[in-house]
Amino acid sequence: MKSLTKVILISLIGFIISACLLVLLINPGVSQVIDQKDNVILQKTQLKTLEQQLITYKNSQIDLARTNDKQIIFSSLLNRENLQLAIEGIEAAAVRSGTPESLIINEDSANNQKAAIVSGKAHLDEIRYTLSTTSNFMQMIDFLKYLEHLPYFTEISKISLQAAQSNNSAGGLIHSGDVIGSTQAVFFVQKP
Repeated sequence: MKSLTKVILISLIGFIISACLLVLLINPGVSQVIDQKDNVILQKTQLKTLEQQLITYKNSQIDLARTNDKQIIFSSLLNRENLQLAIEGIEAAAVRSGTPESLIINEDSANNQKAAIVSGKAHLDEIRYTLSTTSNFMQMIDFLKYLEHLPYFTEISKISLQAAQSNNSAGGLIHSGDVIGSTQAVFFVQKP
Protein backbone atom coordinates (compact mmCIF):
# COMPACT_ATOMS: atom_id res chain seq x y z
CA MET A 1 0.00 0.00 0.00
CA LYS A 2 2.88 2.26 0.71
CA SER A 3 4.24 1.98 -2.83
CA LEU A 4 0.80 2.78 -4.27
CA THR A 5 0.66 5.91 -2.12
CA LYS A 6 4.15 6.88 -3.31
CA VAL A 7 3.11 6.43 -6.94
CA ILE A 8 -0.05 8.50 -6.44
CA LEU A 9 1.89 11.19 -4.55
CA ILE A 10 4.64 11.33 -7.20
CA SER A 11 2.02 11.45 -9.98
CA LEU A 12 0.14 14.23 -8.18
CA ILE A 13 3.34 16.24 -7.65
CA GLY A 14 4.29 15.68 -11.30
CA PHE A 15 0.86 16.85 -12.42
CA ILE A 16 1.09 19.98 -10.24
CA ILE A 17 4.59 20.76 -11.54
CA SER A 18 3.43 20.23 -15.15
CA ALA A 19 0.43 22.51 -14.62
CA CYS A 20 2.68 25.20 -13.10
CA LEU A 21 5.11 24.92 -16.03
CA LEU A 22 2.22 25.18 -18.45
CA VAL A 23 0.82 28.27 -16.75
CA LEU A 24 4.14 30.00 -16.08
CA LEU A 25 6.20 29.16 -19.18
CA ILE A 26 4.18 27.89 -22.11
CA ASN A 27 1.09 30.11 -21.84
CA PRO A 28 3.07 33.42 -21.98
CA GLY A 29 5.01 32.08 -24.98
CA VAL A 30 1.78 31.25 -26.81
CA SER A 31 0.42 34.71 -25.97
CA GLN A 32 3.54 36.31 -27.44
CA VAL A 33 3.16 34.27 -30.65
CA ILE A 34 -0.50 35.33 -30.95
CA ASP A 35 0.45 38.98 -30.34
CA GLN A 36 3.15 38.78 -33.02
CA LYS A 37 0.67 37.22 -35.46
CA ASP A 38 -1.80 40.06 -34.82
CA ASN A 39 1.00 42.59 -35.30
CA VAL A 40 1.96 41.00 -38.65
CA ILE A 41 -1.69 41.13 -39.82
CA LEU A 42 -1.91 44.80 -38.80
CA GLN A 43 1.31 45.62 -40.66
CA LYS A 44 0.08 43.82 -43.78
CA THR A 45 -3.16 45.80 -43.65
CA GLN A 46 -1.25 49.05 -43.26
CA LEU A 47 1.04 48.09 -46.15
CA LYS A 48 -1.95 47.35 -48.39
CA THR A 49 -3.49 50.72 -47.44
CA LEU A 50 -0.24 52.51 -48.25
CA GLU A 51 -0.02 50.71 -51.59
CA GLN A 52 -3.57 51.85 -52.46
CA GLN A 53 -2.72 55.42 -51.44
CA LEU A 54 0.41 55.29 -53.61
CA ILE A 55 -1.64 54.11 -56.60
CA THR A 56 -4.15 56.92 -56.00
CA TYR A 57 -1.31 59.45 -55.72
CA LYS A 58 0.25 58.26 -58.99
CA ASN A 59 -3.14 58.38 -60.75
CA SER A 60 -3.65 61.90 -59.44
CA GLN A 61 -0.25 62.96 -60.77
CA ILE A 62 -1.13 61.52 -64.18
CA ASP A 63 -4.51 63.28 -64.15
CA LEU A 64 -2.86 66.55 -63.12
CA ALA A 65 -0.28 66.27 -65.89
CA ARG A 66 -3.10 65.79 -68.38
CA THR A 67 -4.91 68.94 -67.28
CA ASN A 68 -2.05 71.35 -67.85
CA ASP A 69 -3.41 72.44 -71.20
CA LYS A 70 -6.35 74.87 -70.98
CA GLN A 71 -7.92 73.50 -74.14
CA ILE A 72 -8.03 70.01 -72.64
CA ILE A 73 -9.76 71.37 -69.57
CA PHE A 74 -12.29 73.29 -71.65
CA SER A 75 -12.98 70.23 -73.81
CA SER A 76 -13.80 68.30 -70.64
CA LEU A 77 -16.78 70.60 -70.16
CA LEU A 78 -19.74 69.22 -72.03
CA ASN A 79 -22.45 71.18 -73.77
CA ARG A 80 -25.83 70.72 -72.14
CA GLU A 81 -26.93 68.87 -75.27
CA ASN A 82 -24.09 66.33 -74.79
CA LEU A 83 -24.80 65.63 -71.12
CA GLN A 84 -25.82 62.10 -72.06
CA LEU A 85 -22.08 61.34 -72.56
CA ALA A 86 -21.44 61.93 -68.85
CA ILE A 87 -24.52 59.91 -67.95
CA GLU A 88 -23.34 57.07 -70.19
CA GLY A 89 -19.95 57.25 -68.44
CA ILE A 90 -21.61 56.84 -65.04
CA GLU A 91 -23.71 53.95 -66.34
CA ALA A 92 -20.62 52.30 -67.85
CA ALA A 93 -18.80 52.64 -64.51
CA ALA A 94 -21.75 50.97 -62.81
CA VAL A 95 -21.76 48.11 -65.34
CA ARG A 96 -17.98 47.59 -65.08
CA SER A 97 -18.12 47.41 -61.29
CA GLY A 98 -21.34 45.36 -61.18
CA THR A 99 -23.11 48.08 -59.20
CA PRO A 100 -26.81 48.67 -59.82
CA GLU A 101 -27.44 52.43 -59.90
CA SER A 102 -30.25 54.92 -60.20
CA LEU A 103 -29.51 58.44 -61.46
CA ILE A 104 -31.88 61.36 -60.87
CA ILE A 105 -31.00 64.66 -62.55
CA ASN A 106 -32.43 67.77 -60.87
CA GLU A 107 -32.63 70.33 -63.66
CA ASP A 108 -35.53 72.32 -62.26
CA SER A 109 -34.69 75.83 -61.09
CA ALA A 110 -35.62 75.20 -57.44
CA ASN A 111 -32.92 72.57 -57.01
CA ASN A 112 -30.29 74.52 -58.92
CA GLN A 113 -30.78 77.74 -56.91
CA LYS A 114 -28.42 76.45 -54.21
CA ALA A 115 -25.08 78.20 -53.87
CA ALA A 116 -22.90 77.53 -56.87
CA ILE A 117 -19.93 75.25 -56.29
CA VAL A 118 -17.78 77.32 -58.64
CA SER A 119 -18.76 80.95 -58.26
CA GLY A 120 -17.97 83.78 -60.65
CA LYS A 121 -17.58 81.61 -63.74
CA ALA A 122 -19.79 82.96 -66.50
CA HIS A 123 -19.11 80.04 -68.86
CA LEU A 124 -20.10 77.26 -66.42
CA ASP A 125 -23.51 75.90 -65.61
CA GLU A 126 -24.13 73.38 -62.85
CA ILE A 127 -26.62 70.52 -63.10
CA ARG A 128 -27.24 68.73 -59.82
CA TYR A 129 -27.85 65.01 -59.70
CA THR A 130 -28.39 62.25 -57.15
CA LEU A 131 -26.95 58.79 -57.65
CA SER A 132 -28.28 55.83 -55.63
CA THR A 133 -26.43 52.50 -55.54
CA THR A 134 -26.65 49.14 -53.79
CA SER A 135 -23.74 46.72 -53.96
CA ASN A 136 -21.16 44.93 -51.87
CA PHE A 137 -18.21 46.87 -50.49
CA MET A 138 -15.67 45.99 -53.19
CA GLN A 139 -18.13 46.78 -56.00
CA MET A 140 -18.77 50.16 -54.35
CA ILE A 141 -15.04 50.90 -54.15
CA ASP A 142 -14.56 49.88 -57.80
CA PHE A 143 -17.52 52.04 -58.84
CA LEU A 144 -16.08 55.08 -57.03
CA LYS A 145 -12.70 54.48 -58.70
CA TYR A 146 -14.35 54.39 -62.15
CA LEU A 147 -16.41 57.46 -61.27
CA GLU A 148 -13.26 59.30 -60.20
CA HIS A 149 -11.63 58.80 -63.60
CA LEU A 150 -14.49 59.86 -65.85
CA PRO A 151 -13.27 62.36 -68.45
CA TYR A 152 -15.96 64.95 -67.64
CA PHE A 153 -16.00 67.41 -64.78
CA THR A 154 -18.29 66.56 -61.92
CA GLU A 155 -18.12 67.53 -58.25
CA ILE A 156 -19.34 65.17 -55.55
CA SER A 157 -20.71 67.20 -52.67
CA LYS A 158 -21.99 64.41 -50.42
CA ILE A 159 -21.63 60.63 -50.19
CA SER A 160 -23.71 58.62 -47.74
CA LEU A 161 -22.98 54.93 -47.20
CA GLN A 162 -24.83 52.60 -44.89
CA ALA A 163 -25.11 48.87 -44.33
CA ALA A 164 -28.14 47.16 -45.85
CA GLN A 165 -30.31 45.53 -43.19
CA SER A 166 -33.36 43.32 -43.08
CA ASN A 167 -35.50 41.88 -40.32
CA ASN A 168 -35.11 38.23 -39.41
CA SER A 169 -37.86 35.95 -38.14
CA ALA A 170 -36.87 36.60 -34.51
CA GLY A 171 -37.48 40.33 -34.92
CA GLY A 172 -33.78 41.34 -35.01
CA LEU A 173 -31.81 43.02 -37.74
CA ILE A 174 -29.59 41.10 -40.14
CA HIS A 175 -26.78 42.86 -42.02
CA SER A 176 -26.71 41.55 -45.56
CA GLY A 177 -23.15 42.65 -46.34
CA ASP A 178 -24.39 45.09 -48.98
CA VAL A 179 -23.75 48.83 -48.98
CA ILE A 180 -26.48 51.32 -49.81
CA GLY A 181 -24.96 54.47 -51.24
CA SER A 182 -26.36 57.88 -52.03
CA THR A 183 -24.26 60.47 -53.82
CA GLN A 184 -25.19 64.10 -54.40
CA ALA A 185 -23.12 65.76 -57.10
CA VAL A 186 -22.99 68.35 -59.86
CA PHE A 187 -22.22 68.07 -63.57
CA PHE A 188 -20.37 71.07 -64.96
CA VAL A 189 -21.50 72.04 -68.47
CA GLN A 190 -20.75 74.94 -70.77
CA LYS A 191 -23.35 77.66 -70.84
CA PRO A 192 -24.91 78.13 -74.27
